[in-house]
Amino acid sequence: MLRVSCIFVDFWRLKWPNLLEKKAEYGRIVPGLMDSYLFPKTQTIFYTRILNMEKAITQNIEKWKKLLLDFSKRNRLYNFHTTKRTNLEIASPDFGDLYNRITLNNETLQFPYPVEDDEEEDDDGIVYSLSAADITVAQPKSLKEQHKSLSVLKQRAKSSFDEQGIHVLYLIFGLLCWKPYQNAEEEILSPLLLVPVQLTRENLNSQFKLELQDSEEVVLNPTLKHKLNSDYGLNLPDFDSNNDNLEEYFEQIGNLVDNIGSIKRSVHLTLLSFLKMSMYEDLNKNVDRLSANPHIRALCGATTSKDVKDCWDFDKFDHDNDTR
Repeated sequence: MLRVSCIFVDFWRLKWPNLLEKKAEYGRIVPGLMDSYLFPKTQTIFYTRILNMEKAITQNIEKWKKLLLDFSKRNRLYNFHTTKRTNLEIASPDFGDLYNRITLNNETLQFPYPVEDDEEEDDDGIVYSLSAADITVAQPKSLKEQHKSLSVLKQRAKSSFDEQGIHVLYLIFGLLCWKPYQNAEEEILSPLLLVPVQLTRENLNSQFKLELQDSEEVVLNPTLKHKLNSDYGLNLPDFDSNNDNLEEYFEQIGNLVDNIGSIKRSVHLTLLSFLKMSMYEDLNKNVDRLSANPHIRALCGATTSKDVKDCWDFDKFDHDNDTR
């Protein structure tokens, strides 16, 4: 009997070497657990319970990840649509020139500003002339409407950053025109490259200026990247603004998506937020750390409340120095 028990335990040690280390943690949950290895049935119950708990933790993490994915038509990172006040399509500079001036040359570009004059009559009957400007808007909006849209974009971007610490103002370079599934009746537009920018102006009577937001990175749309990878097995390469050439990159992307859609080379200034997608990526990269965290395990029912209380004393944590 003793020989059989030892062989049984050695089998579990070889197959799951870390399970015996969890014995102290799970021993409280398995009533009547014996420290001796003379009872294979008891050990089987113990290890089965451990495996079930580990499975429950993994399932919960997967459930949280799915809840963060948003592929509804409301998500403008997935199904891009223009809005009256929070979107401006840029006509000039053109696709490549605008990217180079904003991203590589770090230039500050000016929008036109409506100045009352006798030279040009606006749609609302008021007479305006154009101030000197670097950017022309393609949308059929009056100068006054363009100015209102810029005001809304600037205000909402500032509010989002001040209240939540989230940057939401981007220049979209390129839209993928594609069908999200094989028998879809309509095509949708999904943004490709996202360049973080900011709007500034000196006072209420001056022009809006557009410049690169240095604290953020130029990124490929993470929602689209995940969708194409999961549904079509297409792994779109990330974009490195320091080394990659824009034209060559879009040619590479075009070849990859040639069978499912086409790329529309247009530029839009708009508000976008992929906070949930960033949270999804964090969960995906840190599954092992989450599984080992006692607070996460407690949420999944795998750790007692006493373990959580003892493992981390928040009152003694120095947040400034990240030490205890």
